[in-house]
Amino acid sequence: ELSGMDEDVFHILKYSYDNLSDDVLKSCFVYFSTFKEDYEIRTDDLIQLWIGEGFLNGCDDIYEARERGHDIIESLKLASLLETGQSELFVKMHDLILELTLWLARDCGQKKNKIVVLQDVQLIEASTVTRWKEAEKISIWDINMEQLQETPSCPNLSTLLIRVSWKLRTISSEFFQYMPVIRVLDLSRNYELTELPVGIGKLISLEYLNLSDTSIAELPIELKNLTKLRCLFVAFIKACLKIPRELVLSLSSLQVFDSFGSHSDPSGISG
Repeated sequence: ELSGMDEDVFHILKYSYDNLSDDVLKSCFVYFSTFKEDYEIRTDDLIQLWIGEGFLNGCDDIYEARERGHDIIESLKLASLLETGQSELFVKMHDLILELTLWLARDCGQKKNKIVVLQDVQLIEASTVTRWKEAEKISIWDINMEQLQETPSCPNLSTLLIRVSWKLRTISSEFFQYMPVIRVLDLSRNYELTELPVGIGKLISLEYLNLSDTSIAELPIELKNLTKLRCLFVAFIKACLKIPRELVLSLSSLQVFDSFGSHSDPSGISG
């Protein structure tokens, strides 16, 4: 809960947000509300997420979108709302500014379950899952569990980030059963995640899927149902990745496919 002093500070800081030049810049700034504290994100990863969310749809092509993304990062730095991280390849946000993005994303604190951010998760309790019914964006960081077995009901969920775990190995098919409007799914940097559940094929609104830095050995053929998928990232997969040929032919909306640093099946694309 915020104190009255916190609220006053946020109203003052909001002037910097209000002075941002356009709605795209504001959307990209508020998107940091999905990140954990003290997190440094690669600029390329950040821009990929912005593209996946559709913030940069006004650009003519993917190259212009990436350039626009870099311009936005520089604008946020000039406004003292964003900082350079460990190198120019990374950015980070001061904790107070990050709290501001969360306050803004939750309609100035009026809708606390609109954005859910979890960190160092040991157990997902029923009361936590109940909160997800109202959520539009959920991010889960540093899971200390080997399995996700829940069946959450998320009728409003558009974005799900489950990132950075050395323990998570499997996700049940039922986990994705009630997420009818999800557009962005990021499972990257779950280093021991070995397979995708077939239930992921039910996410027919999905436009962005990031599986980079995992141990997934095969993309399930059920992904062919994701006809709206625009961005697919399978970079630096630890396993020898098998991609069914029929799946590749089915992804008619695909604009970005990144498999840098991954090894495909020895016979090429399988199927």
